[in-house]
Amino acid sequence: MDSLGVAFILIGLAAFPAGYLSDLGDLKGSSVLKAGGMAASLFLALAAHVGVVFGPGVAVPKPLLIAGMPILALSICLLYRSLWGELPVRESYSAGPPAEGRRRVVRTGTYALTRHPGLLWYGLFLLSLLALTGSLRLAAAAPLWWLADLLYILAQDRFIFPHIFEDYVDYRREVPKLWPTVRSISRCISSWNGPGWNERSDQPRNR
Repeated sequence: MDSLGVAFILIGLAAFPAGYLSDLGDLKGSSVLKAGGMAASLFLALAAHVGVVFGPGVAVPKPLLIAGMPILALSICLLYRSLWGELPVRESYSAGPPAEGRRRVVRTGTYALTRHPGLLWYGLFLLSLLALTGSLRLAAAAPLWWLADLLYILAQDRFIFPHIFEDYVDYRREVPKLWPTVRSISRCISSWNGPGWNERSDQPRNR
């Protein structure tokens, strides 16, 4: 691994504690910490992913290219849905003052599948990106970044969300943490077109 590749991997790893700082800002009602942590996390993640993709690589067989393109597109669509489409953007990402009272989770769509569906989609994203680019840097970075994401969401699940969402304890009992079950898959499908944020603006959703 070249030294620049190692640097990009470390930059990508730093994005996750920066995201946790943003969550702490949300929990403590600090708009500065929330916005600063979020901006730092996004910048570090973007720089790291671009840096590892445009580096040394190997030739990619045509079947992998053919399979990788639709999977990459699907993973991006699912990430968008879970992180933005099913979330109240103002409550989740705004740097303004927090809403009065604790929020409530919504158990529909991808959040009926698992409590942290973004972890699944991020794994698909990394695998498909690796299949398309053949990047040696990404091959080394992907498992480390995915594990860092796993630790990040475990910390959210334990230390952040129970204090932000008033019904998170009940949500824990109803929906699996990481891996879908037959029951959760069924609930996800049946609630896929559940009420959107604009239709239920009084009930902000979990991240």
